[in-house]
Amino acid sequence: MNLEANSDPKANNSEHIAYLSALTAVTFWGINVVLLKFLTGILPLAALNGVRLAVAAVILLFITAIVRHNTTFLPKLEPREWLIIGVVGVMGTSAYQFLFSSGIRLSSASFSALVSSTNPIWVALIGIFFKVTLSKNQMIGSGVAILGVVLLTFENLNLGVNFLGVLLLLGSQIVWAIYTLASKPIMIRLQPLEFTGFTFALGSLPYLLYCLPVFFTPEIKNIAAPYWIGAALSAILAQVIGFIGWFTGAKTLGAARVAVMLNITPVVGVLLAALVLHEPLTLLEGVAALVIFLGVYLANRK
Repeated sequence: MNLEANSDPKANNSEHIAYLSALTAVTFWGINVVLLKFLTGILPLAALNGVRLAVAAVILLFITAIVRHNTTFLPKLEPREWLIIGVVGVMGTSAYQFLFSSGIRLSSASFSALVSSTNPIWVALIGIFFKVTLSKNQMIGSGVAILGVVLLTFENLNLGVNFLGVLLLLGSQIVWAIYTLASKPIMIRLQPLEFTGFTFALGSLPYLLYCLPVFFTPEIKNIAAPYWIGAALSAILAQVIGFIGWFTGAKTLGAARVAVMLNITPVVGVLLAALVLHEPLTLLEGVAALVIFLGVYLANRK
């Protein structure tokens, strides 16, 4: 009997949805890098992130309320589980947003997108402490994808990258890897939408309190409305659609397989930065982009 021919169509459909969700997330994150680079040159960083976190938190909690309309709004979790949600939420929201946006302000959009693709490396290394193992295909695909990232990085060394910006961007990816891995036990108890809503809302509170005073300063009074709309759009693309897509993919495919797809983010970021911000785009960058896509394919094939 051909077992492949009798595979569960529901399981296949679930995987297809997971891949599409994760692909949407990493694509929007690539777009968001360029949008943030543009906005950080106009809006104070605290004001920009304050709007982004507030908009995303409200939308995500609203979506969570809709998802849980047949039961109580707050799920019945142990105090220890709520503590985990709060801790990983702070890491994946307040800490990540501060590190990543600060790094983007000090770096080019292209390089910021490139550094974000190092996340699979950190997921693999830190995953050892979470008992996560990589398959042969995942290791080969990760290696190929990382080779593409190295080629892109080598080509962008002449852009004059700020060293502090690099450290901030790398720190954001380490924080995100821990967030992804540490979230797995709680995601068993909650749907991706619920998990995203509660972790984001709780995790954004420290940074929102930090950002609040900037809205009472004179420097933001003359900023035109389209820039505030851009900040809200960044929240919707990256924090709402991106987070939901990411954890929908991670719950079905696993952290390691989804993390490799983050290598698509620098491709989108580099291409869009060249088109919109007129950052340089060379033949080697195009070749490296193809290598990255090959690595993603190899890591996710069965």
